[in-house]
Amino acid sequence: MNRPQGKRSSVRALKIALICTPLVLIVLGAFGCSAAFTRYDYDHMFDRKGWNRPEEVIAALNVQPGDSVVDLGAGDGYFSYYLADAVGESGHVYAVDTNEKAMKRLQAEAEERGYDNITAIVAEKHDPRLPEDEIDLVHLCNSYHHLTERTRYFRNLASHLRPDAQVAILDTRKGTPFFIIPHGIYPDQIRQEMEAAGYRYTASHDFLPFNSFEVYRWSSATTASE
Repeated sequence: MNRPQGKRSSVRALKIALICTPLVLIVLGAFGCSAAFTRYDYDHMFDRKGWNRPEEVIAALNVQPGDSVVDLGAGDGYFSYYLADAVGESGHVYAVDTNEKAMKRLQAEAEERGYDNITAIVAEKHDPRLPEDEIDLVHLCNSYHHLTERTRYFRNLASHLRPDAQVAILDTRKGTPFFIIPHGIYPDQIRQEMEAAGYRYTASHDFLPFNSFEVYRWSSATTASE
């Protein structure tokens, strides 16, 4: 009797995982990444939750019901749904990306899943096409390094922010192997660029295995709110 294809695929995937896991750990050790794996969630070794830790990121940013949040460079919307759960029905998430097909898929999926508080926006290269003076948080995960003319971009972004808004940037952590995140920008350069754009560094978080995690505020707005 032939084994059903689904079970055969599952067994094959398990065998591959058992073979590859020690090899990955050995390679990571060779690249000096053992410190990163002390922050790794082994219960989610083969999914994004262990890498991105969305609930912990959102908790660190103190996202509240009713907030208006931007998932900038949303892609497939992985973080958008976690953010939408955090802001609730009284809040809103703007999932922003220049990839029109991805945004159409995300909007359709959000509607199918009953997320009325997600709006997918097809952005221009230098314009996120957001409402003015409404945003409480701009969140970027592995998308900051894809932006061009970043100083100009974030200076223009300020018009969309409320006075106490945060900008959270998750990008490549130093020591991350190229086969996990092939490219990125390190915090020292991010901080330099954000300060040049008029933002003030306010916090760093160190719990993500392969991402730096820094938080900024628009300087003039922060000064006014204080």
